[in-house]
Amino acid sequence: ALNDHFGTPSHAGMDWLATFWGFDGADQRRQPMQGSACWLGREGAARRPVLGEEPWKDQLQRIGLKALTQGPIIEQLAQVSSAGIVLAPHGAGMANLITAAPGSTVYEFVNPGYQPHYFSAILERQGLHHQRFQAAATPLPLQEWLYEGPISFPIDLRPGCSEAAEALSGLLP
Repeated sequence: ALNDHFGTPSHAGMDWLATFWGFDGADQRRQPMQGSACWLGREGAARRPVLGEEPWKDQLQRIGLKALTQGPIIEQLAQVSSAGIVLAPHGAGMANLITAAPGSTVYEFVNPGYQPHYFSAILERQGLHHQRFQAAATPLPLQEWLYEGPISFPIDLRPGCSEAAEALSGLLP
């Protein structure tokens, strides 16, 4: 079966995907590049947009962080496979973790109203160190007026407004 539980791929399914994209078992022994990092951005996302993403991305790029670009999947997977640190607002981009080097660190940023554990099987399979940080909560009136439900609440990373913003700030020199 390719799915053990809704949103949780089976180990067989993950193995198949890694092999399909050319990241087989031999890749599991590789080491991430020391000091390398990438940002799995959500630029232009309709659901869970990242508020304040552009300034963080600019600052992080100045210290050598690579922003994962929307391009061929194989290039995205290669960027993640060489990163020692992955910064990831919760979303589909985290599926790229299927190629992350064992021992890499993943900092995940979530809205407190929507934080499913869809990627826990990938994190476990790859032997990744994972920390989840909560962004600012979406105020109740906005939840009802602007969003269809928690799945579309924004991830608010504006400076000074949440533990997630503070975690990002701590990464800067």
